[in-house]
Amino acid sequence: MLISIVHDEASGERPSGFLTQPYSRENWDKYWNDRVYYMWDVGPESCGGTYVGPTGPELIATMLQERRRLQLPDIDYDDRNRDKNLSSKTRGESLPP
Repeated sequence: MLISIVHDEASGERPSGFLTQPYSRENWDKYWNDRVYYMWDVGPESCGGTYVGPTGPELIATMLQERRRLQLPDIDYDDRNRDKNLSSKTRGESLPP
């Protein structure tokens, strides 16, 4: 799903939650900042310990990799995401386990 959203961004579409507003880079930054913040802690402890699948950081790394592949601009991270050191992840460095 995240990959299709990245493709929507690359196609010039507006992000979910901003559909009534004109396209803007700032709205995409707000959208991705929310996704990163809320997905970061997804993992085996999620959903009462029943979650099976990629961790939040793995999902985010996949999204960032696709954004780089499509040559989309870097996300302007807000304060709540700056401590996650995400800019290095856009350069292909591996995430911690």
